[in-house]
Amino acid sequence: MSKPEIQNDPDRPLDWSGFITGMKTAFGVPGLVMSGSFIGFGALVGGSGLDLGHGLFMTLTMWALPAQVLFVQLYKQGAPAIAIALAVTLTAVRLMPMVVGLLPRVRMTRSHRFLEFIAAHFIAATIWILAFIHFDHMDRARRMPFILGASFMLFSAMLGLTAIGYYLVHELPPLAAAGLIFLTPAFFFISLIAGARHKTDLIAVLFGAVLGPIVYFIAPDFDMLIAGLLGGTLAFVLGRKSEKGGKE
Repeated sequence: MSKPEIQNDPDRPLDWSGFITGMKTAFGVPGLVMSGSFIGFGALVGGSGLDLGHGLFMTLTMWALPAQVLFVQLYKQGAPAIAIALAVTLTAVRLMPMVVGLLPRVRMTRSHRFLEFIAAHFIAATIWILAFIHFDHMDRARRMPFILGASFMLFSAMLGLTAIGYYLVHELPPLAAAGLIFLTPAFFFISLIAGARHKTDLIAVLFGAVLGPIVYFIAPDFDMLIAGLLGGTLAFVLGRKSEKGGKE
């Protein structure tokens, strides 16, 4: 039985059946992983002296767990507001390539640009991974609704789970809360391997995993940036050499 042809015509109207598909997809493993992470974040907020409203506002406006955790940690250390704002802004730079790489794949000529602004706000590691895995098998008209559906499901659930974690702060040991927060980057790492389409993708992940701990001891404040840049560049160079060798 042949696979149905993927429609990539940007002039079609949006197919909102993708919204339900996105909700169902987010309700699976991604939602479970983020649930643990945001319970841990809520507990972190509760133990820092911040109010629940602060935690919910961070989830609403930042929607990026590393930035939210960094905000709370710097607040606990008594850092100036300008330093906290700058540090959180810098962590958001890592999301820009995800947004730039993903939005052109969902843009439709007949959809309102405001939907792209909403989607851009919610494009973070989990949404990017879900899109990376599913878009190759999905009509273009369903992609924007897919992102919005997955985002709506995850966002609604994480607000509630932040509150649950906040009220569980006295029940969760600090190490348990930290372990729950770690679930999201672990899921991201595993999903990168599962979603790899080319040998170069796996090489980049391998280089990043090896270089990360090494660079941490040399430049702990820039370890992820340096390891990602070096690992990705090396993987790209090796991939190009492999392609040229195969053609000769």
